[in-house]
Amino acid sequence: MNNEISKFVLERINSHSKSEPKELQDAYMKFKSCMDNLRATLSDEQKKLLNKCENAYALLDGETIDHYYRTGFSDAVIFLDGWRNGKWITDKECKKNMLIDEIKRLYPVGTRVELVKMDDVQAPPVGTKGTVKGVDDIGSLLIDWDNGCGLNAVCGEDIVRKIDD
Repeated sequence: MNNEISKFVLERINSHSKSEPKELQDAYMKFKSCMDNLRATLSDEQKKLLNKCENAYALLDGETIDHYYRTGFSDAVIFLDGWRNGKWITDKECKKNMLIDEIKRLYPVGTRVELVKMDDVQAPPVGTKGTVKGVDDIGSLLIDWDNGCGLNAVCGEDIVRKIDD
């Protein structure tokens, strides 16, 4: 069962965080093209306002992703992860340790990630890339951000995606 859970989790993460459906990619490309065309016609002051709108949209997009992740995928993982060796695990500390082990397996040291969402005034900008240094004892990803930021990505709060860079 453990291998099946791990395979399921990895397949879901790989299929949903590395490649979007063609329709979604097309919509993003159309949006980007419109934004580029609009930006070319704007004054410097208007470009600043447009950047604020883009940042607000990125936050909205991250919140949408977070909402659907929390309401579906995470519950399924927690449910499935409670079944080990033919019995249900009810010890919270044991479940926490199993979840941390799974995070370590999915994000080994050296994994490259990109920030999708982080609610912190000192957070690096959305899109900042970094390298995983490890996972702490509460499941946060320790990340060496390319811009030098020292904040960890908190499991269940912040969103990062794996990248191939």
